[in-house]
Amino acid sequence: MIKKYPGFLCIGAKKSATSWLRWVLNHHPDIWTAPKEVHYFDDESTDPIFNRYLKHGKKDNIARQLIYYAISSIYTKRRLNIVAYFYHLIFFKRNDVNYSLLFSNKDGKICGDITPDYAIIDESKIFEIKRFIPDIKIIYLLRNPVHRIWSHVAMQLSRHGRKGVEGTDDKLLKKFLDRDNITRHSKYIKNISNWEKYFNKDQIFIGFYDQIKQNPDELFKNIVQFLNLDSSQKSLKKNIDRKINSRKYPKIPEHIENYLTNKYLYEILALHKKSNNSYTAKWLKHANQSISNKN
Repeated sequence: MIKKYPGFLCIGAKKSATSWLRWVLNHHPDIWTAPKEVHYFDDESTDPIFNRYLKHGKKDNIARQLIYYAISSIYTKRRLNIVAYFYHLIFFKRNDVNYSLLFSNKDGKICGDITPDYAIIDESKIFEIKRFIPDIKIIYLLRNPVHRIWSHVAMQLSRHGRKGVEGTDDKLLKKFLDRDNITRHSKYIKNISNWEKYFNKDQIFIGFYDQIKQNPDELFKNIVQFLNLDSSQKSLKKNIDRKINSRKYPKIPEHIENYLTNKYLYEILALHKKSNNSYTAKWLKHANQSISNKN
């Protein structure tokens, strides 16, 4: 069997338009992406998903999500390689051969795996990816860390019968805001540094959520050029500024914004120093205004 693996990974960030990215890239004639959030490199367990779900149920978030993808892929009669992948994932131990099933028979297209949790994997895992697929390219979309984390927490608090951010008192809300698995997604400098230790800078593309609102065509073209593919107008999806999986959440309260701004000010400063573009400049300006208003 000839194994085939992805040519690029989109590693996040969460709540930074990765669903939009998958939607536009899948309309390019030379790109195919796997179902979003495959969790191959960030999932510690290799046990069959069915066994995990029977043992842990909904407490195993990844197993629950992959069970849902498996059922939906069969129900919607997805392509054979996707159905085969999820079939093996449910009943057999996860391995490299299983993963390669997902990217087989793609007729020369470059394949992608878009899983935002890859951004925060340990260095040992990044090293494994480097050994596994040394020439792979990495795409990382960033959003103002204050707004990203608010959207992330608002999404979490609206799931599984919770009351949402409006029905959550400040003490519990801050507890969510400070959760390690949530805050790590906003620590961009550390995440980028970890990936840059193992991949050359020309293998890593950093994009910004703000670009989708201001100039989505340019962002799309930059990403396609990064993948060494045709970025002409004919490869551009119509309605490229369409919102995908977008949800409206209550506006962030001023005192919560101040709390998060102070917490992530260094992150914004460091990222602006590293990137020095209009987007990070806007984040920094907004942060300074928030702090000034508090004082």
